[in-house]
Amino acid sequence: MTLRSSADSYGSLARALHWLSAELILVLIALGIAMTRVNDGDNTTLYRAHVALGLLVALLTIARAVWRFVEPSPVTPPMAPWRRWLYLANHYALYVGLFALAVTGIVTLAANSAADERRGFRDRGRSGG
Repeated sequence: MTLRSSADSYGSLARALHWLSAELILVLIALGIAMTRVNDGDNTTLYRAHVALGLLVALLTIARAVWRFVEPSPVTPPMAPWRRWLYLANHYALYVGLFALAVTGIVTLAANSAADERRGFRDRGRSGG
């Protein structure tokens, strides 16, 4: 298998980025569920792992989008125009959804951090207190 995509199939880099992203998204879902079921004081490690993996997925999604722009995709099989439109709309909607999740996660993290600062809460690991 080659690094680059051909007219028949995706290359090894595109496949690796795809499956790594998919696996990390499943881990993020599991972490998100676990975070809601653990006491507030005990979920710090889960929360930090969720943030770190979420940022990694965001970076992988950017890498996938850049690679897709630089490296042409394999030729899609012939299909009716409405099916092709649905195929492309679904494909791009997944990219937009991943970007939207990353942005909302970052905004939520920033908003929570700002609210904690206003209330005088600090991370004991950073402040030493």
